[in-house]
This record gives sequence, C-alpha cells and structure tokens, in this order.
Amino acid sequence: MTDKPVPSATKSEFLQQHADAWRDLQSLIAGFDAEQMVVPADAAGWNVRDHLAHLCAWQMTRLAFLEKEFHWDAFGISKEEFVSNDIDTVNATVREMTRNVSPNDVIDMLDESTEALRKRVLATDEELLLTPASEFHPDWMGLIPNARVLDVIWAGSIRHFNEHRPYIERIVES
Repeated sequence: MTDKPVPSATKSEFLQQHADAWRDLQSLIAGFDAEQMVVPADAAGWNVRDHLAHLCAWQMTRLAFLEKEFHWDAFGISKEEFVSNDIDTVNATVREMTRNVSPNDVIDMLDESTEALRKRVLATDEELLLTPASEFHPDWMGLIPNARVLDVIWAGSIRHFNEHRPYIERIVES
C-alpha cells in the first residue's frame, strides 16, 4: 500500500481498494479490547471508538450521496446545523451522538456501512460512477472541482480509512 493513495480509476479498482482499506483497518483493531477502544485518547479527546464511529458516519454520507440524499440526513443532523457550522463542529456533533455506543456496536455499524457501500457501488453502473459529481448530486455543485462520483465515494471511505489508521495506532501506542 502507498502512503498517498490515489482515487480509483474504475469501479473494480475502487472495490479492491475499499476491501484492502477495510481489511487493513480490521486487522489494526482486531486485537483491541474494550478498554483500548475507549480509554486512551488523542489530544482532541477522541478514542478509538470515536474514530471508528466517525468513519462510519462519513461512509454513510457516501451511501446517501449515491442515493442523491444529503450529508446532514446521513449524519442525522439538520441542514441548518450542517451548513452553519464548520466541519470540526459537525464532526463533534456526530461524535457526541455516538459517545455512549459500545465499541462492539460501533464496529458492527462500521462493518454494516462498509458492506452496504460495497454493495451499492457494485450495483451502480460504472458510467454513472465516472460522471462529474456536480452533475450527479445537487449537494456537490462546485464543491470539489472535477471530482467524479467515484472520487467522492473514495474520499469518504478509502482515503478516510487510510487517514484515520495512524491516529488510531498512535492512540493505542500512547
């Protein structure tokens, strides 16, 4: 695996990269006990469970995107909360919503969202996945110039998994 992953060029590449990123994350957390998931925290106060719940929430936004729904619906917050706050505030709101969910339940939720996204991408026509995101979904009008539908999905799943893995490693090593 490379340090700087690049967006998938095709649906089959995405599916392979997604499976690899999920397997790598599962391997990392496989040996963690409940205490390792909730007690040590990073400088921002996030524990392993918080990072996994965050990944699940963002991956759910990609499922919503494919259904032409909106971020705020996937997060379970209002449009006003989403558009009036910066991304750190949105992430803190989502974190607060999962604060009391058990580590095992968060892992199950992440597993379910990973499988649901995989199935949804598998069922989506590749031509659609390669269209500009701004033409596909009104929420993406001008948000990420030149991004394709597949790029948006990749960023909220594969890239995100790979970004958070080192954070999780540092938390447990501390």
